[in-house]
Amino acid sequence: MTGRMEIVTIAVDDLRALVRDEIDRALEAHTPPDIAPAPLVSIDGLAEALACSRPTINRLRRQPGFPELRLVDAPRFRINDVIRWLRAREGGDDAQD
Repeated sequence: MTGRMEIVTIAVDDLRALVRDEIDRALEAHTPPDIAPAPLVSIDGLAEALACSRPTINRLRRQPGFPELRLVDAPRFRINDVIRWLRAREGGDDAQD
């Protein structure tokens, strides 16, 4: 930049997209590469991690907002996401049988 300033007109949606892109670039530049996302587990893996039965996991899956990912036709879960979801629920069933 040469120190010269110009006034420009930009649509609000375009400005939002521009800011969002810049934030994404800044976050990518400052995210350590050695931090990997939490591993995904199956229904059986989640049941084992939470010390409950497979039917209990299936009941929880029917609750609104349950954190589940689908890989092809197989449901997968991040244990930390499920634990956060369980803690955030108010007065609902817990994960224990």
